[in-house]
Amino acid sequence: MGRMIADAAGRGWFDAPGVAGDRTLAQQMVGLDHLVQAAPGRTVLDLGCAEGLIGLVLMRAGAVALDGIDLVHNRIVAAGRNAEAAGVEARYWCQDLDGFADWAPEDLAPRYDLVLALSIAHKLARPDRFLEAAAARCDGLLAVRLPAPVIQDRRSGFVPVDVPALLDRAGFDLEATPAGSLGEWIGLFRRRQGAERPCA
Repeated sequence: MGRMIADAAGRGWFDAPGVAGDRTLAQQMVGLDHLVQAAPGRTVLDLGCAEGLIGLVLMRAGAVALDGIDLVHNRIVAAGRNAEAAGVEARYWCQDLDGFADWAPEDLAPRYDLVLALSIAHKLARPDRFLEAAAARCDGLLAVRLPAPVIQDRRSGFVPVDVPALLDRAGFDLEATPAGSLGEWIGLFRRRQGAERPCA
């Protein structure tokens, strides 16, 4: 794929040659092997996609469509350039995911096979509404990465959100809980067959 393109501020979410970031792609992929194995023939929605590199890993593993959303405009620009450099067709939107329950880009697909919510829900004012909206878009596997399975963060007023319980109510079974590279909690949730869901 060549050198990753950073945002205009010179710092990316991903650390790569020539670009300072929070972690390498290899670190970001720890615990996500199940997603890579599930990717062939699947559609992907990456919520909080940053420069889009995890989605590109899934495309190289055989996913057939990739959409990503992130708040930071420069990261969305970088994601588009990274996809182009990789020869991958992908679509990206710059939007605040705090409002994801109330809006969606008009041409966003109603459902995806794989939905990623990695290191994003705990940063939002209403993580419960965000996760419910993410679940409504997911037909298969929903991946959530958090500091812990119960969100209690200053950004959401320290109101506890029990993520496994919330997604159980949304019609998902917790399939696996691998640890991230720095010990983060990862929940891989699969939609139960026949589970009812609200309209996305």
